[in-house]
Amino acid sequence: MNFVLAILLTFQTNSVTLNWERVTVDDLLTVELPNIFERTDTLGQTIFYAEADYSVITLSKVPESAIPQVDRITSSTPDELGKFYTGFQNGTLKAKQGEIVDSEDILLDSLRARVFRTDYENGETKLNQIILVQDRLYFGTVWFSTEYLEFVISEKDQFFNSFQFAITANKQLRPARLEDSTSYKLGELLGTIIGYALIPGIIILIVVLVKRKRKK
Repeated sequence: MNFVLAILLTFQTNSVTLNWERVTVDDLLTVELPNIFERTDTLGQTIFYAEADYSVITLSKVPESAIPQVDRITSSTPDELGKFYTGFQNGTLKAKQGEIVDSEDILLDSLRARVFRTDYENGETKLNQIILVQDRLYFGTVWFSTEYLEFVISEKDQFFNSFQFAITANKQLRPARLEDSTSYKLGELLGTIIGYALIPGIIILIVVLVKRKRKK
């Protein structure tokens, strides 16, 4: 996968600094993205792919209705939410083997979220931000060659800090319906699914960028 990032960075070397714009994801969330981005809608999932100056940025939205064989996402308490996030971040390692080197729960626009960093043996790093809001999951990533870490921090901050939700903190969680918790297993399943889904999407972004370059 490192070759994908290398090609993107080759393109970016000959381009001007990108502008960022606020994008509406759905009725709950808006974020800032570089103005060169692609959006795909597949099987109920929405994924944004964008190129920044030193990284590839992705944002995935997965509603409860798009998860196979899952009736309801359990997120009734902060503890259940934490189990879900832990399962999710571990699930992403099944799609692409790596090591989680840092993980922290944060408040994002007054809502409970988690950020974590994943390093890969081929010299890539992915900074991740996940947040579950009622019946939908939002997963943002900033993917880059590890050697560019110091340059990527500002891109990560602009993207991650731009998340704005049209919902109050007391409505993030929903009442429990089942006594037995499946939060960890469900989070792990989602992390695996989304991890696999992002890889072909980034390759599609490469194809789109190549076509744009040829037209210029």
